[in-house]
Amino acid sequence: MGGAHEPRGACLGPGAALATLALPDGLTTIGRDAFHSCSSLALTELPSKLDWIDPFAFYECKSLALTEIAVENILKGAFLCCTALAPKAITCDVLYIGRAAFRGCTSLGRIELWRDCDDNCNLEIEPIAFMDCKKLDMSLDVFRCCPEGMRNCDVHSSAFDNTNETMQRRLTSLFDWWNQQGCPQTLRTWDWDSSSDEEADVQAHCSGAARCTLVALLGWRRCSPC
Repeated sequence: MGGAHEPRGACLGPGAALATLALPDGLTTIGRDAFHSCSSLALTELPSKLDWIDPFAFYECKSLALTEIAVENILKGAFLCCTALAPKAITCDVLYIGRAAFRGCTSLGRIELWRDCDDNCNLEIEPIAFMDCKKLDMSLDVFRCCPEGMRNCDVHSSAFDNTNETMQRRLTSLFDWWNQQGCPQTLRTWDWDSSSDEEADVQAHCSGAARCTLVALLGWRRCSPC
């Protein structure tokens, strides 16, 4: 189906204000827009068997307080604009971080990425995954496990756009190292199709078209503030 997606979730009805919740231990997937705009939801942990967080599942959950994230697949916009979110670790259970998954999570600070992992890196980070996370402090050294262990491991060149100089230096250093080691990874660039359904989907999760402006340099639309 084409066109913009209309968000539907637990807190989109009049007066909805979900603050506490106990998710089932056996839960494996949190669906698209499941807790969209649950701004009072103060969830501190996720079920241990959870392996999928679908697009925009926790969009604008501005009280979310997870201390650790250990979910295999974190899809597009899963935690978009979760402004209180500040986990201390993203564990080696996480294999995929989608487009804009943590964008606008302005409280993200020091995060241990793939803490205590024995296996070689097998992690992919998509475009603008951590965009606008200006306090982010996350080492990218886990990606320095080339060549054989990195065949399914990659970071997009825009993953840390508009974060801070430290993260940009780390990303540049990583790309330089990959090149020096002859790794299979390359500096990926991203051309945003302004007429695509993907853009319409992202814009549907902004609070009104007036908050979206075209960034001419990159050719995609950004919505701010959260």
